[in-house]
Amino acid sequence: MRRAKLTVVFILILSASVTVAVTMGALLLRYEGADAGQSGSWRSLLVAMAGVGAGIGLVTIAHLSLFAARQLGAERLSKRTEGWLKVWSVVAAGGEPPVVERGDLIAASEGAALLMQEVEGHEAVTLRRALDSAGVTGNDLRIAAAGGAGSTARAAAALERLAWAAVPAAMPLFRKAATSPEPRVAQAALLGACRVLAAQGAAEPFGREVAAAIVAHAVAAREPYGSRAFLAAAMATTGPHQAWLAATLLERPAPEAVRAATLDAIGITRMSEAGAVVSRWLGSNREAGRAVEPEVLAAALKALARLGHLDGAAEDAAVEATRHEHPGVRVQAAHALVGARPERALPALWDLLADRSFDARLAAATALKACGSEGEALLKRCATSHRDAFAMDIASLVRSRQGLTPPAAREAPQSTAVSYAPGGS
Repeated sequence: MRRAKLTVVFILILSASVTVAVTMGALLLRYEGADAGQSGSWRSLLVAMAGVGAGIGLVTIAHLSLFAARQLGAERLSKRTEGWLKVWSVVAAGGEPPVVERGDLIAASEGAALLMQEVEGHEAVTLRRALDSAGVTGNDLRIAAAGGAGSTARAAAALERLAWAAVPAAMPLFRKAATSPEPRVAQAALLGACRVLAAQGAAEPFGREVAAAIVAHAVAAREPYGSRAFLAAAMATTGPHQAWLAATLLERPAPEAVRAATLDAIGITRMSEAGAVVSRWLGSNREAGRAVEPEVLAAALKALARLGHLDGAAEDAAVEATRHEHPGVRVQAAHALVGARPERALPALWDLLADRSFDARLAAATALKACGSEGEALLKRCATSHRDAFAMDIASLVRSRQGLTPPAAREAPQSTAVSYAPGGS
């Protein structure tokens, strides 16, 4: 779309310049046929205007020619890239590595980068070795290094290809470029570092470098929280080492956005090992009396809610969070308590139904509905006998709106109902 608009602009400029040149030329011929006493200043002006129009036209034609040449070159590269994508697919499946000519190194690398986004495990290892033996990886490393780790468009493209290929030799480049002011370069570098870590058998020695690169990227960002979503997505690609990386980032001094993104990544992948890291971290903070920022605490509770199971430490943290001053924390605490034992979750959710925040009341009612038969029974009682009128209203609303029920409601065992209102209800 942008290319089509640019072409239209060039054509309009060319048309205007031709119109100016023709008009000025016609007027010049008219004055040439006039009396000899006619002022020469008009002729000079017309000649200058005609020259300007012709000059603009020539410049426009030159730009259109260059634009067309770039378009043609991009189309040719795209076709060659598609061809190399098929070649590398055969190699990843066990075929013989090809010989890559010098003029095909970029196209071969582009094709491999596309395939690397889809393969993993043994196929990725096989493809990475083939790229190295064919000289494709070495060429990208030279381009990226020569361009100052992404300071030019060509170097940035090479850095992106190295990121998808998860080349360990590119780690120094990734670490340097992670703090680049150019978002494209910085994000490619950080993604590459995380992918390199995922491809390793052990977290060390690259793990510490990746953690440092993540912190440095967030510190260098103009708006750290603006990079939270990307940080979470990048950390989610670290595979079997995500729990180790999460523990490392949560234990060390790091910007708030980094810790929140670390917890978001755990919610994305739902790794049980990482969930244990969150539970231990919450428990240690409670025991030490360390305050946790509301956004970070809400992210931790959201991650636990997505994991669907809370151990003892996490249950204590979630119950305590239902009384937090920040409404967003109380909302996430309600969702997390769905994964807690009924004897811990139901009393806290009953009290939360009388919260001053509508969102917290709605979350509590929705959580009760997801807590199985015991939660349903308690929600039914709340609709008629809760001490808070707003709690009764929200309970009735949720019971009547089946669409608010989470698709994976947990069935709890039947037990004798107890009163959770002060003094009974």
